[in-house]
Amino acid sequence: MPTVLSRPAFLLLVVLHAAALAQAGSAPAVRVHIPAQVEVVADPIRLGEIARIETADPQERDRLQEVSLGRAPLPGRERRLEAGWIASRIRAAGVLPERVALEAPEEIAVRRAFAVVERQALEEAVRRHVAAQGGAAAHGLRIREIRVPESIVVPPGALELRVAGPKGGELLGTVPLTVIVKAAEEPERRFPAAVTVERLVPVLVARRPLGRFKPLSEEDVAVAERDAAGLPQDALARPEAVLGQRVKRPVEAGAVITSDLLEARPVVKNGDRVRIVAESAGLRITASGVARQRGAVGEMIQVVNLDSNKAVAARVVDERTVRIEF
Repeated sequence: MPTVLSRPAFLLLVVLHAAALAQAGSAPAVRVHIPAQVEVVADPIRLGEIARIETADPQERDRLQEVSLGRAPLPGRERRLEAGWIASRIRAAGVLPERVALEAPEEIAVRRAFAVVERQALEEAVRRHVAAQGGAAAHGLRIREIRVPESIVVPPGALELRVAGPKGGELLGTVPLTVIVKAAEEPERRFPAAVTVERLVPVLVARRPLGRFKPLSEEDVAVAERDAAGLPQDALARPEAVLGQRVKRPVEAGAVITSDLLEARPVVKNGDRVRIVAESAGLRITASGVARQRGAVGEMIQVVNLDSNKAVAARVVDERTVRIEF
């Protein structure tokens, strides 16, 4: 049955082997000392990064330093290497076993050095991206929410952090993004993120509740900023465009004023006496009439000609006049 050695026993065996060689007159030309716990920065693991190599031959030292011991663990993680396997890698590099004294425990814990990109840095990268994507309109953009990882563990050293997205879409509403991290010689790593962006635009809103058919005055409306993502396409922005019109239905205070809500205020009511005007090629004819419909300026209504007692269609000119169009 094979004998299993503890870590201290293995280390002692390696050292005693070197001592025996020295007593026999053939002291090892190379000493490789590896502590029980080491930290590496790069990938893959190189012998020169975890060991102290003592030799009088510079070329041999360089060759041993470049011996690859496999993939390094992820940043912040740990991997364990067996001393026997390290010895086999040294032999594979062309160094005779009798020339090397390997001073190492049976198992070495290799930990990868790391740095942490905190949430605050990720959020700031998203803000810069939104400002850059917004262009000239960036001053009207407001970030309501940013969703990014709490933190990202990366190798230490130079770090490139950027944000990509959206693909071919407008930076408005909730938009999916990608946080891209490039550290040292490592490949890019991508992490999902999202940002909710408001683009504030000026619109007209009701200052107070407005009843049905209420004619609008300056006291009834105000200009306020609203998120463009949720605005109707026919939202209005200029007070002068609505003054004198009336609302078709009740409007709550703070509601956005749209063209669909408004209608021109009728200046002619059903039953009003009006003057009917007909003009063509220098000929002007007038007659008295009675409106059979209400109508605003510019609207077509039915009017009865009192001379002929016939109904005709005429366009409202003002509260006393309608015009027949040929």
